[in-house]
Amino acid sequence: GRPVHSNDIHSFHFILCFFRAVIRFLSYAIVSRWLENYPDKAEGLWWVYAAGCIVVLSVAFISIFRQVYMLVDVNPAEVLKKD
Repeated sequence: GRPVHSNDIHSFHFILCFFRAVIRFLSYAIVSRWLENYPDKAEGLWWVYAAGCIVVLSVAFISIFRQVYMLVDVNPAEVLKKD
């Protein structure tokens, strides 16, 4: 059967999703109204987003590659000897 607290988790998840949708709608309405009166509109340049994406993906790749390299470089026999 289902755990006793399963209904609590489902109701909490429903409440969370409901309020997330409400907050998202309200924040979009408030911010878009506020930005209509903003004197200078900032343009979104495509290369800024592309550069940011490249930087984030590069950092993620380097971090993951470093961790994998450190794990591959370990000798399992040495690890088992220590235990």
